[in-house]
Amino acid sequence: MIRTYLAAIELRWAEGRPFEDVFNAEPLLVKMPVERQGEAIAYSPDGKSLVTTSEKLPAPIYQMTRKGQ
Repeated sequence: MIRTYLAAIELRWAEGRPFEDVFNAEPLLVKMPVERQGEAIAYSPDGKSLVTTSEKLPAPIYQMTRKGQ
C-alpha cells in the first residue's frame, strides 16, 4: 500500500511469487477520506479493512472496509 495525501495505491501479487512481481501487478486506486495531512495507512490485523490517520492534531482515525474482502 502506498499512501498519498488524496489516495492510496494497493499493489498485489500472487502468493508464492517473488516480491519483485509486485511491480508488475495492476495497481488498485483506493479513495481516501479527506484529511488535513493524511500520511499513515495500515491493514487491520485480519486484512479486511484499512486504517488511516494524519499527523496534524487532532488526528481522527478512519477505518474502511476493503472491497472484495
